[in-house]
Amino acid sequence: MKTNTQKTVGQQLMLASRLYRARMAELLAEISIFPGQELVLQALSGTEGATMGELSRALRVRPPTISKTITRLAAQGLVARRSRTDDARIVLVTLTAEGEAKLSRISELTRLMEEEIADLLDDKDARRLRKLLRRLSKGLAKNAGNTDLDQEGEAPGEEED
Repeated sequence: MKTNTQKTVGQQLMLASRLYRARMAELLAEISIFPGQELVLQALSGTEGATMGELSRALRVRPPTISKTITRLAAQGLVARRSRTDDARIVLVTLTAEGEAKLSRISELTRLMEEEIADLLDDKDARRLRKLLRRLSKGLAKNAGNTDLDQEGEAPGEEED
């Protein structure tokens, strides 16, 4: 049954997002990772570690969400918590060797998802879609009072195309 809401940009955006997330969940299940956990591992990549607050801000999630995710990743042996050397009160989360290995596989799966999308969109459409999504993200963030996006509509640490 079709409704008028199925013709809205918002409805199509939510549907595409849900389907992307479901497909990514299928791929991540192959390596025993749940959606969202890969983002934490990627955020830790190439760092000396990050605090829970830094991860929370970088990934735009609430601190309890990061705390639960880190607890689960630590139980899998993918991250470790350690005190900072200059201030033992501050706890840093770092990738373990197993986390680094898992990150390599996550990169492969992300590349696979990009290839699947590339099969659906030509280069011109993909560039235009990225540009439109950045503009949409920037505008929605501004309307929500979120100033964490830069001039290009990207969060800190995101790379532009």
